[in-house]
Amino acid sequence: MAKIAVDVDGAVAQRIQSGMPGRTDARVLAHGTQWSVADVLCTCGPADRPFEERHDQFSIALVAAGSFQYRSTSGAALMTPGALMLGAAGQCFECGHEHAAGDRCLSFWYDAAYFERIAADAGWRGPLRFNTPRIPPVRALSAVAARMLAGLQRPADASWEEIGVTLAALVTIYLLVFLAAVFLVWLSSEWNRRRRERKAFRFRLRCVICGFEFEDRTDALLPRCPRCGSLNERFKFERI
Repeated sequence: MAKIAVDVDGAVAQRIQSGMPGRTDARVLAHGTQWSVADVLCTCGPADRPFEERHDQFSIALVAAGSFQYRSTSGAALMTPGALMLGAAGQCFECGHEHAAGDRCLSFWYDAAYFERIAADAGWRGPLRFNTPRIPPVRALSAVAARMLAGLQRPADASWEEIGVTLAALVTIYLLVFLAAVFLVWLSSEWNRRRRERKAFRFRLRCVICGFEFEDRTDALLPRCPRCGSLNERFKFERI
C-alpha cells in the first residue's frame, strides 16, 4: 500500500511541475470477452472541476490510494483506501477532489449480461442495480481486496478472471445482506411505532354526543366527556 501511495504522490508532483491539468489514465491489466480490469491513476486535484460521466458497464473499483468524492444516482460518498466504488451500467456519476489531489483504483468492468449471471448465481433475483455508491472496508471482502492489491503490484501473477468473478459474487452477497438488514431495521421500527400508537390510543375516547375526542386514564366504566358532561362507554377508539 505504501508503494502504491508513493506512486500516486509522484504522479501528482510531476503533473504539478509540468503545469498541466489533472487527468485520469487507465492501464488495462487483463481482459476477457465480457470483462476487463485496469489500473486507473488520477492526478486531478481541487483546482480541477468534476464533470458528469456515465458507466458503460457494471463497475467495481477498489481504492488503492488517495481519496475522492464520488457522486452517482445511488448517492454520494467519500472514497478512501480499501473502499469499493460501485457503478451500474448506464448510471451517471462524477468524481471530485475537493480536499486532496490524486488517487489510484483497481477497476473491474463487466458487461451487463455477464455481471447479471454472476449475481443470479450468488442469489440475486429481479432487476439488478446498486442501491449504494460505496462499500466500506469490511472483513468479508478483505481477502479478495488483498488479492487485488497484490495483483496490482504484480499483474502478471494474478488470476484476474477468478478474482473478478469472486469480487462480483461477494459484492452481490454483501448487498443482499445489506438489503435484508435495512428491511429488518424498518420492520422493527414499524412494529415499535405501531406499538407506541396502540398504547397511546388505549385511553382515547370519542364522545358519542358531541364527538369530542379526549383521554381518560381512570378506571371508570363510563368516563365523562370534559366538554359536554355526557357519559361514554369504553368502545375501541378508531382513527379516521
